Amino acid sequence: MRNDNSRKQRWTDFDAETYQKGTGSYADEVDSEIVREFVSGGDTGWVLDLPCGSGRLYRILAEKGRAVGADYSPTMLEVAVRQPGFCGVRCDAFRLPFRDGCFARTVCLRLSFHYEDWDVILGEVARVTSSEGQILFDTLGRGSLRWLLSRPLDLLRRTGSQAVVFRSRRQVESFVHGAGLDVVVVRSRFLLPTRAYQWLPKALCRLLSWIEHAVPNRFRVVTYWQIAKR
Repeated sequence: MRNDNSRKQRWTDFDAETYQKGTGSYADEVDSEIVREFVSGGDTGWVLDLPCGSGRLYRILAEKGRAVGADYSPTMLEVAVRQPGFCGVRCDAFRLPFRDGCFARTVCLRLSFHYEDWDVILGEVARVTSSEGQILFDTLGRGSLRWLLSRPLDLLRRTGSQAVVFRSRRQVESFVHGAGLDVVVVRSRFLLPTRAYQWLPKALCRLLSWIEHAVPNRFRVVTYWQIAKR
């Protein structure tokens, strides 16, 4: 599994609260907006939040259905359980402990770019999602400022397990189709690395959001994929 085992191991004692603060309020706002649209409508049934992290999106999912949070990190789950009515489990995304087709919707934000073998995880996510269900995940694309900065940032990191993975649209579509899925909606956001927005005034964040519309998708940092089973 390439270096994915070392990548998983580093999450076992990760400081969840520091990670949550590092996301920043603006990036969290954008994620929340995307997720709300994904689960809009009536009761969606069972929803899987993988990885649930510190539980930042769990409340939104629980409002629209019966949510289950899943994460490999025990320290993340220790924070997530503070969410009212939290229902969660520690598990490995490469071997999910759920029966086939038990979730109507699955949200997988901030996961794909931490692992080389994303196709294996996507196959597991597809397995536990119902035949009429949908999946939401995000990727880091090549061509953005975050991609240009990746090499110098990786040189500053202590271990290779912290490096993120960038994928072209063609690669992602290949993974999606290989898992028996079809693309429903694709949208890209952020001109700057997401964590940079936490240091900017809200007015500047809004201005950058407006400018995004004039910039080709390939130059934006995060792409959100909404996909469905065939």
